[in-house]
Amino acid sequence: MKKDLVENFNVPEDKVKVIYNPVDIENIYKKSLTNEKLFSDKYKNLIAIGRLTKQKGFDLLLKAFSKLDNNYRLYILGEGEEKDNLIKLADK
Repeated sequence: MKKDLVENFNVPEDKVKVIYNPVDIENIYKKSLTNEKLFSDKYKNLIAIGRLTKQKGFDLLLKAFSKLDNNYRLYILGEGEEKDNLIKLADK
């Protein structure tokens, strides 16, 4: 992608920084080959991934989720300054 920007769009090479995918795809693939289940088939599993900050609105997600019936499970994955507050909110 960097090469494409430099060659086709005349972006100076020193202005382009490559940020590689922070998700370990190989590890996820290996885990998918095992029989170990990460989520129960008894529930509809919802997953939210992101930086745990006010701007992301995970608090609103938790409040909305609390209105659903018990057939759902919500998994919030991430790190950030709102983590402790979100855990407290989820425990209510």
